[in-house]
Amino acid sequence: FVALLFSIVLYFNANGQSVQNTLSGNESYTQTASDVPIQLLYDTDKYYIHGYENKATVKLSSANRIQLISEVNGDTRTFKVTADLTDLGEGTHEVPLKIKNLSSAVTAKLQPETITVTIEKKVTKDFDVKVVLPSETTPAGYSLTETAANPSKVTITTGDKTLAEIHQVVAKVTPSMVTDDGINSNVAVQALNQAGEALSIVSDPVHVNISADAIKPTKSVRLYGTQQGMPSNGIKSYDFKFSELDAEITGSKDQLAQIGDSFPVPIDISGITHRTTR
Repeated sequence: FVALLFSIVLYFNANGQSVQNTLSGNESYTQTASDVPIQLLYDTDKYYIHGYENKATVKLSSANRIQLISEVNGDTRTFKVTADLTDLGEGTHEVPLKIKNLSSAVTAKLQPETITVTIEKKVTKDFDVKVVLPSETTPAGYSLTETAANPSKVTITTGDKTLAEIHQVVAKVTPSMVTDDGINSNVAVQALNQAGEALSIVSDPVHVNISADAIKPTKSVRLYGTQQGMPSNGIKSYDFKFSELDAEITGSKDQLAQIGDSFPVPIDISGITHRTTR
């Protein structure tokens, strides 16, 4: 009896809060909301903000399981994560994150609790777009006509210090965008510094259309017929006459180099017993 009594005392001592919640019907549930957007509060007409983590993880707890699930779901949640920059000037700052509009039935813990932001004076300027091609223009080794960007100029919005770092504004074409017919793709605009690193900017428009035609090497060859199939009984031979003896073939330089000045045309003579036009 004494041993049982001590066991009960020790159990309630170790699990008192949990047992109390269970007995009272207030069992606590926990779930995690990932990739919650961080809303920055600042003068958007005056400042440009960059260099910050734009999403947070929020660990939520509640005795109300339905309310908890609602807050975890991005489509139904009522709370938001904010960072107030309204009293900050230009420079780099560490700013605490806060949760607003969270139900009183739910508690929350943020990760991270602070973010680092860089605040610059907002500026806008127009730039020409430079098209950057991959080292291999096309899979078949064709060359391209001069590439064209539409539009050829974009409006870049960024911070004043970042603007001074812009070396060029580019649209980088990836190998997958280049086909045997050329290029016709929408490409994202980037601003690069002298070292080729992408800078934080907002481009208007965000994408430009890059176009170019493939220039395919050609070669003129003389056609001749090659007999295919079994000749009919009593036929000794066939003569082939072409309406056009010369043809133009297209391919890569390596492919054309492997072909001589003449080109075979296979002709099926099975069943032919008299003069036939095909």
